[in-house]
Amino acid sequence: MKKVRILHVAQAAGGVDRYIRMLLKYLDKEKFENILVCSQDFHEEDYRGLVDSFEQVEMTRAIGGNDLKAIKEVRALIKNITLILSMLIPAKLERLLVLQILV
Repeated sequence: MKKVRILHVAQAAGGVDRYIRMLLKYLDKEKFENILVCSQDFHEEDYRGLVDSFEQVEMTRAIGGNDLKAIKEVRALIKNITLILSMLIPAKLERLLVLQILV
């Protein structure tokens, strides 16, 4: 059975970081391939064993010129990954297919 790919995009660490690690800990690694695209505020060593791919993109909190660059980089990563996308809705985790943009 082919794994479902889930792309998690996150800029702010803190609570988002804890949420993503908790979610990844309980997702079935046999069913899902998890890819994390995040800002420089995240640490790759925290995600070893939790994600199949860890990519960092320079992202800043304030809206500015770097946003366009970050959007282009994330878009290029998405183009290289075949994803099933849906809105985040309450569901059992094993049925959750979602592109999470956590800012």
